Amino acid sequence: MKLLALNCNQCGAPLEVPAKAKFVTCNFCSTQLSVQRTDKVAYTEAIEEIQERTRQMSEDLKHLKKQSAVEDLDRSWRRRREQFMIRSQQGELSVPRKGMAIGIGAFTTLAGLLWMGFAMSIGPPGFFPLFGLLFVGAGLFNAMRLSAKADDFHRSHRAYLSKRHDLLS
Repeated sequence: MKLLALNCNQCGAPLEVPAKAKFVTCNFCSTQLSVQRTDKVAYTEAIEEIQERTRQMSEDLKHLKKQSAVEDLDRSWRRRREQFMIRSQQGELSVPRKGMAIGIGAFTTLAGLLWMGFAMSIGPPGFFPLFGLLFVGAGLFNAMRLSAKADDFHRSHRAYLSKRHDLLS
């Protein structure tokens, strides 16, 4: 049987190991060793060190997976958030707010009522005050639509924050 002359990488003691052996225990320090081979060299490595490196690599992989999942969630939220955004007349984007919806509804209702009062005070034609009613209806519809959009945004944002918290904890 062909033997390899190696040294224990823990205590440096000489070892004679069968050529095909994969593992050996040092007779001097009782360290369990793995026999490593390359094309030109054979050497020993403490199994505990291999296990520690493997554990560390496993922890690093878990961390990278978690980090990747959080980054994917953040990218997904940014895309979803853009669907809720409202563009102003100046082209600026903003998050829908219930207060904004209520303000728009109140403003358009008041403007429509004022229009109807003005139109009725000047007399004929009879259909002229109906434009104010149309204005009130359109304003209230828009206010309800914006309010629903604000509710959807806040519900989605809470779900995103909850998922993000779960991933990080």
